[in-house]
This record gives sequence, structure tokens and C-alpha cells, in this order.
Amino acid sequence: MGTFLRDMTQVAGLLCTALLFLSPIFYSIEAVPEHLRWIIALNPVTTVVVQSRHALFNGQAPEWGALGLCLAASLAVFVAGFWLFRRVRPAFADVV
Repeated sequence: MGTFLRDMTQVAGLLCTALLFLSPIFYSIEAVPEHLRWIIALNPVTTVVVQSRHALFNGQAPEWGALGLCLAASLAVFVAGFWLFRRVRPAFADVV
């Protein structure tokens, strides 16, 4: 995408920063008001962080269903990105 959209680098940096601060890395998910937790739950990093925190600090086993859902979503994004890459690869030489 960065080949065709030159501003993708700035957008990716902004998106990564937003994902960092909108995930419960620096704060506990319980610190977020109940009516706003659904917004934090939309962040794809939240499930991994919360499950890791439960396993490391509380000694609880992670919820494998939630982590499996994250894995499935990650694989779907990977497949879609790879498909898009293969589709637009012939046009790289024209743009660069």
C-alpha cells in the first residue's frame, strides 16, 4: 500500500500509536468505565494483552477461544493483504 499511497507511513505510525494508547497496556481494563469498555474491546491488541495479563499476574489459563478468534482474524487480514499484494504487484514498476 505504501507504494501507491505515499502518506501510508504517517498513517501507520498514527494508527500504531492509537492502538497502543487505546489498549490496556498502561492501565487495567477494570479502570475503564463499564459503558466505555466496548470501545477498548474493539482494539485487536486488547484481547492478547488482557489474556497475557491474566496468565502472568493472576496465574489463570488464557481463554483459548478468544485467542483463537484473534488468530483467525489475524490470518484473515494476512490472507487479504497477501491477495492484494499479489494483485497489484505488476503495477509496482510503473509507480516506482
